[in-house]
Amino acid sequence: MGQSYVFSTTNNPSLIYPDIAYVDTNAVVEIIFNRTFQSQVTDFFMESAKRNNILVYSDHVLDEIIDCLQTEILKEEATANGFVPNKSLKMPLYKQYESSSGVNVGPKVSSKFCEVVDLLGAGSNVFYKLESPPAHILRFKTDRYIHHGISPKDAKHLAIAHYHKINNIFTLDGGMTKAPDFNVYGPNRSVTKHSTSGNSPLAFSDVIP
Repeated sequence: MGQSYVFSTTNNPSLIYPDIAYVDTNAVVEIIFNRTFQSQVTDFFMESAKRNNILVYSDHVLDEIIDCLQTEILKEEATANGFVPNKSLKMPLYKQYESSSGVNVGPKVSSKFCEVVDLLGAGSNVFYKLESPPAHILRFKTDRYIHHGISPKDAKHLAIAHYHKINNIFTLDGGMTKAPDFNVYGPNRSVTKHSTSGNSPLAFSDVIP
């Protein structure tokens, strides 16, 4: 008990697809911004739908997507407007641009976010939003995963999944491979370098070691 099992989802004909899996924020963002692993993420989603499997997400995922959208849109506008950051300030370009220009990207973020919600809701037989656990339980479970060297934001994803008795996660975050008793699925090197080929997925455990 305590080890994670990691499975590559790319060019893996022997992959045992999970009946239900929690989708990490970065997987959705990969599609939104047409990033490197967009097609691999889409393939996993489509294959899951074909098999009548379930993919789940949470309000924590949606909150992170909003933050990501705001950052990316600010970066795009700063570049398009030729904004030159002050290198003496210890502040990212997009924050400097937001602060100095007084720009409001809220409407653009809202519009793009609606597209994301439509994406997640389009396959109502595939994607489901999980309810948030009671605050005291969420805090306890999150702290347990932080104890394993996982970042607070990632630990919260794992805590939500575990509360709902789910121990499968689809992610592009190599840090998730530290999650004890989780099956971690992903297409990219930061995940697949930890691959444990030949193993059957771990059964769910109520205990967080």
